[in-house]
Amino acid sequence: MKSEIEVYVPELTNTPGWVSLTQGQKEWLQQRTSNIQQYRKMEGMAAIAGCIELIDVEEGLKGTNMSMTNYIRTVFGHSERTAWRKLKDFKELRKYLPPQVIRTIAAQGNTLLKGASGVGPKELLAAAKQLPAPSTKDEKTIEGYIMNDLRTKLKEQRSDRRTAPRQPTITEEHAAKMALHSLLRYMRMAKLKTSAEKRHWMQRVLGWAMEAEAVSGTMRAGRIAIPDGVIIRRGRPRGSKKKAA
Repeated sequence: MKSEIEVYVPELTNTPGWVSLTQGQKEWLQQRTSNIQQYRKMEGMAAIAGCIELIDVEEGLKGTNMSMTNYIRTVFGHSERTAWRKLKDFKELRKYLPPQVIRTIAAQGNTLLKGASGVGPKELLAAAKQLPAPSTKDEKTIEGYIMNDLRTKLKEQRSDRRTAPRQPTITEEHAAKMALHSLLRYMRMAKLKTSAEKRHWMQRVLGWAMEAEAVSGTMRAGRIAIPDGVIIRRGRPRGSKKKAA
């Protein structure tokens, strides 16, 4: 009996390599994609389950004309780089935790790792690196490792982050002023001359900032007047004449 596809991604059929897949491969990929999209809407251990699905997709696409790059670009859109980062962390995690441990975390993590909601591959990787992995496939031993060793280490990591010195909070206006001064300074240091060079550079920097902060959507900007007091003017104003002694 076929499982029903709950989340249909119409763009998937436009992904390069789709037409060369067999009907069975298409149905399999649609089901995997549906699972991935559902996990993306959930929190906690769903990120681990989503990564497991992505690994299966990567393996399943081998030998076909559809590349993993085109698949992730279609399914994740503006979150493409985030998907690659999670997948990279998950692959690294597999070096430290046996498959059975990872599957148990994905299936029962929200219960076994109480108080560790929102944990993703990156946080698990940091904790797993500091712990000896269980060498047995015994279910009770694995659950004990997750509930005690791994959970304790995750709590320690969170406690360390909370007690770390925090950066002072500044107003939005002050932050914008500081950002503008830094941007202008580095633009001059890079010796960008033409408007085209400056636009390209600013677009790249802004895109990086949006990716780093997971800001969705697109942005377009034009010239706007700079309020008084934002840019510090040094020396004599332009056009002024030095007074005679």
